[in-house]
Amino acid sequence: MDINVIDLETDELIDEAYSNGFIDRSVLHHSIDTGNFLMLRCGDKSVILASNGVFLNVVKPNIKLGNAVAKDKEQTCFIHALKHYSLVICVGNPGSGKTFLSMNHAVNRVYKGGMKLVLTKPLTQVTKSNAIGTTPGDVKDKILPYLGSFMTALKDVMGADNFEDKLERLESQGLLSFYPIELMRGESFKNSLVVCDEVQNLDFHSLLTLMSRCGEGCQLLLLGDLNQIDNPKMKMQDTGIAKLLNSNTWFDNSDMGIAIKLTNCYRSGIARLAIDFQSEMAGN
Repeated sequence: MDINVIDLETDELIDEAYSNGFIDRSVLHHSIDTGNFLMLRCGDKSVILASNGVFLNVVKPNIKLGNAVAKDKEQTCFIHALKHYSLVICVGNPGSGKTFLSMNHAVNRVYKGGMKLVLTKPLTQVTKSNAIGTTPGDVKDKILPYLGSFMTALKDVMGADNFEDKLERLESQGLLSFYPIELMRGESFKNSLVVCDEVQNLDFHSLLTLMSRCGEGCQLLLLGDLNQIDNPKMKMQDTGIAKLLNSNTWFDNSDMGIAIKLTNCYRSGIARLAIDFQSEMAGN
């Protein structure tokens, strides 16, 4: 999921990529791991390429997403992925921009693309899983407390004025819905942008259930932080997302899906300190 960096002796291939918008991956040495994203570098020149079947497509350096502008090369790759792939996996630290950029994309697809927006998240509290029964109310009342990250990002994108009215209008038009993973079996989504946060808390079967709900015209975004697994009984290698990324089914050379890891934190110095402290405790 990291951006692989290859240093070249000449810049001819970089110029070719910018000229054509892509290169054929066969021009690279067979031993080079292109992964999902690849940076070719020669002196002061560089180009980032995204895996897409037999081709590696240029990622435009000044790409935008609505009013959002990428703050680093990883966010640039994420925005490119949102614009070009049906299945996008984005993992990263808290405050790295996963949810904010996703909601920018979502608002654009709903208002300009006519897509429905489906928001979901495993109902896992810290150190406690399958916690839907611990919150009061009906299904919507139960899931909304878990969707605070979505609501905060949506409010930033849509504006705080009459925010609740905007959400209610989208819901009444059938353009916005909230689903708990635990109750998703049997659903089928079409022409929808399905966004799932905290995917590191999904086991293999739950992830398969989510993916198999996506029908014609769907885009699926899987967001998470692999360092924040809230179920103490689940190990990293047991998560659905880890199994998918490490499987033979995953598509380094596919034109359908791609994965990127965001590494920076733009929330605050305290949040950055927490990430560094967590890394230290993990022995990294």
